[in-house]
Parts: sequence; structure tokens; C-alpha cells
Amino acid sequence: MLLMPSCKKESETIMASVTIYPADPTRVESKNPTTNYHTSSYLYVGYGGVANGIFRTLIDLDLSVIPDKAVIKTARMHIYQPTGLGLAGVLTFQAHSITGVLTPATVTWNTQPAIEAVAANAGLTCNVTGAPIWRDWDVATLITEMLANDYDGILLKSSSEGTENDKGFYSSGVMLMYFVIEYELPSKVNIGDAWKPATNIKVNVGDAWKPASGMKVNIGDAWKEVF
Repeated sequence: MLLMPSCKKESETIMASVTIYPADPTRVESKNPTTNYHTSSYLYVGYGGVANGIFRTLIDLDLSVIPDKAVIKTARMHIYQPTGLGLAGVLTFQAHSITGVLTPATVTWNTQPAIEAVAANAGLTCNVTGAPIWRDWDVATLITEMLANDYDGILLKSSSEGTENDKGFYSSGVMLMYFVIEYELPSKVNIGDAWKPATNIKVNVGDAWKPASGMKVNIGDAWKEVF
């Protein structure tokens, strides 16, 4: 049995948005398996044929500014694509959470960190461009997975690394890659006309006082967890 505190409103929902710029995105190349590219001006994803091999992009992304238990509503990855960088045709690629340790200044193809085997966001597409352009993709599932597991890195790879097609992006310079993340944080209850953090409130359940945090309230016929 769940007993709820007496409230004028069941919950206050906090919506917030944050823009995060990765510190040092880089790439690795199968044809140059011991070379580190973190000082390069370009990122690549795809397969450049036998002569060039496979390209993957690795992104270090610090999500510590997002509060614990935030519910991700939207998340988009924005990357600046220069003119004509890559082969013609549409590249289909995917985003994996990095589960190992990513060190951009030293990572190579041979030392690239472990990743989640299943891409969090697949079916992302990109074409070569005739003029510089900002590209953006939905990565909400990826960001949710990263937050749930305390991951702090992303690997982008072609969905078919044996098919000749690659695309390039800028990696150096000011604000050439960023993530815009919107999240929801139901975190307070209304008591006596004042919003109080749920962590400071207790309710009586079965003759015992329990912290309200972790319990649920009914808002609009949907049960929402109180943080």
C-alpha cells in the first residue's frame, strides 16, 4: 500500500536544456593502426576502400552536468561538415557507447576502447555536401544509455564497414561539434504553498516513516517517480 503526502499538487516538473561541447574528438584508421589522430583537423566515419581502410570517430562526452535520475526527452548531436569531404553517396552509420577508457591523446586503431556491441542509435545517415553545412542527428537513446551506465564516450562507425563509402567532418576549431540535450526532472512536492525537495520529505507507510524519494505520485493518470 502506498500512502502519499498531502499536497496541493502532486509534483513539479523541471525541464532543462544543456549544450555540451566535446573536449577532444578524434578518429582511428585501420590502415594506420598505430597512429594517433587527435591533433588532426578532421574526423572520418566509414570505409575508404582497400587503399584507405576503415575510419571510426571517437568522442569524449562529459555528461556530469546532467543531474542524477534526469529523464532524457531529446538529444541531438551536431557536427560541422565541410564541402566535398568523403565519397559520393549516402553513408549509413551508427553510434555506440564506449564502455572502456577513451584517451584521445593516445588512442589508435589497435588500442581503441571497448564499446557496447549493439548500437544505441543506428540508421543515422549523411551525404557528401556541395557547401559547408551543419548536420544533426537524434541520439536520445545513446545519451540515455550513457547516463544509466556512467559512460563518457561515443564511437561512430559505418553500419557496413565492408561497403566503400566514407564521410568527413571538422574536428578542430571553435564549436564544430556539440550536443543539445533536453531533460525532465520531477523533483519537488508542494506542501503548505512551498515547493520542497522530495529528499527532505517523509510519508507514513504501514506505521513507518519512509523518505518520499523513490516513491511515485499520480499525475494526469500516470505514475511519476518522486526524486
